[in-house]
Amino acid sequence: MLFLLGISKSDLPAMDRNAEAEPCQPVFAPLIAPDFAGAFVNSESETIPPRSVVILQGAPIRNIYFIERGIVRLVSRMANGERTVLGLRSRGCALGVSAAILKLPSWCAVETITPTTLTKMPAAEFSRIISEDRQMLRRCSLHLCREIQVLEEQEIELRSGSVGDRLKRLMREFSESGLAGRSSTVSMKHIEVADLLAITPAHLSRLLKEVTSMAAERDSDISRGVGS
Repeated sequence: MLFLLGISKSDLPAMDRNAEAEPCQPVFAPLIAPDFAGAFVNSESETIPPRSVVILQGAPIRNIYFIERGIVRLVSRMANGERTVLGLRSRGCALGVSAAILKLPSWCAVETITPTTLTKMPAAEFSRIISEDRQMLRRCSLHLCREIQVLEEQEIELRSGSVGDRLKRLMREFSESGLAGRSSTVSMKHIEVADLLAITPAHLSRLLKEVTSMAAERDSDISRGVGS
């Protein structure tokens, strides 16, 4: 994602040279969850191409999907037709669990960003398993807690953090995830990145120009220091 915005890993220090990156749950980078890893190896799986719709917003959940590899985005469409990217999910995450347990329609759509391998299980079968298997129920509880934690941290970032801080965190998370600078990994539109940060595309453009300008100045200072 960052490479599409003209930002590289080397630009990260320009955002905050003295900041210490603390381990944290990713808010903007794809969530990777170990909770269901290897739990359903005998279930049906398939690899689907980018820009495929896995779950429709407002549709009943008939299947639970587990991501073996790849990245998907959670998307909400408003009544006026506008769409907002709510988050990214990756390896180990389960899709549709909370809606299936509550027997409610999906609150968002799920779309693939990269080629994605998914394991599929009927929602009714999944509900039966977690009601009979305490270990699986624990895995499910951990996963839902992880999802809640991400949403709460995202809410804190959007309500109390500055726009600059949100961009710093996005860049740091993508750098730590190893996705920064890999053009074959993530493909998101400029407006979708702005949606993740809850800002306008124009505001994002201004911020990114500031980042690249700061990086250029830093590189220039380093070059002068080496040559002196």
